[in-house]
Amino acid sequence: MNLKITFKREDVTGIFKCAYKIYRESDFNEEMSELIRVHPNAYNDFMAIEPARWSCAYSPFPVTILIEYIRDMIQKLFHDRRTFTDSLHTQLTPWATKYLMERNEESTLYMVHPIDWNEFEVKDGAKDGLLNPLDMTCMCREIEINLSPCAHALAALRACKRPFIDFCSYYYKKSSLVEGMQELSDQLVTWATGKSLIKSAH
Repeated sequence: MNLKITFKREDVTGIFKCAYKIYRESDFNEEMSELIRVHPNAYNDFMAIEPARWSCAYSPFPVTILIEYIRDMIQKLFHDRRTFTDSLHTQLTPWATKYLMERNEESTLYMVHPIDWNEFEVKDGAKDGLLNPLDMTCMCREIEINLSPCAHALAALRACKRPFIDFCSYYYKKSSLVEGMQELSDQLVTWATGKSLIKSAH
């Protein structure tokens, strides 16, 4: 639209130029109120075109578009990971399952000598372990550091037919992974994005 040809009055073009450069909605509305006072037809013509197409005050902020994209991407990631986790047939996370399977295979070569119900000597041919399942301690200290059964513990638990899953930290379990992703996913709902950010800026 050529303003000088369409609207001959300088006050109309002046108000319009001021209005489209303004960044606050309140200031924009003041300018448009002045325009409707001096030239109602011009006001109607301008407002017939969506203000977001020509007014800085109503144009979406690029950063809000980026934030919404990031939020959508993270939500999709959480949804995909949650779907994958729900499909697991084990009680542990994939990493913990793989780790314990490797340690369990290693422990099949160990010799277990019960000292009493809650203490076992486990010989691995190198650095033997003295395991106490009740206190979840072993001389190798892997249990205390990793919060999951070491190879000595797996050998002893297998010998006394006790489930090793009970000796794994909650953080290695599938339920912990699901709850953690759900909590983060729920927090995304409270993100201030898009129109809410634009509204708070005015």
